[in-house]
Amino acid sequence: MRALTVFVLLLSAGGVQPAPVNMLANGDARAGRQHWVPRMNHQLPTREQAKDATIEDCDGVPCFVVRNGMAWQQRIRLLEDQSGKYVLLIATASSERVYQDDNITGLPYLWARLWTEPPALLPGTVLQGMRIQPRTANQWMTMHGIFPVPKGIVSMDVMLGQGERKGTPQNGSAARVKDVEVRFFDTEAAAQEYVARYNAAHDSGR
Repeated sequence: MRALTVFVLLLSAGGVQPAPVNMLANGDARAGRQHWVPRMNHQLPTREQAKDATIEDCDGVPCFVVRNGMAWQQRIRLLEDQSGKYVLLIATASSERVYQDDNITGLPYLWARLWTEPPALLPGTVLQGMRIQPRTANQWMTMHGIFPVPKGIVSMDVMLGQGERKGTPQNGSAARVKDVEVRFFDTEAAAQEYVARYNAAHDSGR
């Protein structure tokens, strides 16, 4: 995360606009579990299930780890001027379990749900499709998505979980996620430009 911050500052000094603030708290896991809640199918897990959501060391930096279909969740309160913008969700991830076909079971999965007040599930408020497609186990790659933010949205639940294909159960393999960011941009093009910066800073996206 520190390398990314320095990189963005250097770009700013060279005439590139600085990135909008990361709305996630503790997106780099350096504060452990702070601001994140373990989840299982949108419910609080049992004590035994909660053991499958951990913070571990990944090549010298902390990362979020989930096993057996567990997930980490954080709720973000949106600012009034963020409705109508584009939201970028991005992270770096790896998986111990890799298939050569399109089977997603065990793969790290980033997704989110947008909420109105009072809560209502509107079209375009479930943000999904953000996963990696690694060729080998433990290969770090970027997963991201860019979505328009409908009017009237007041909060967002961000989830770090595991994909699962029907008929292919979880087997205890780990999905690892680090450097998670949620940033709001005025245009989709600006968000795409930031994805390129993120990939360059993390030497990922290849």
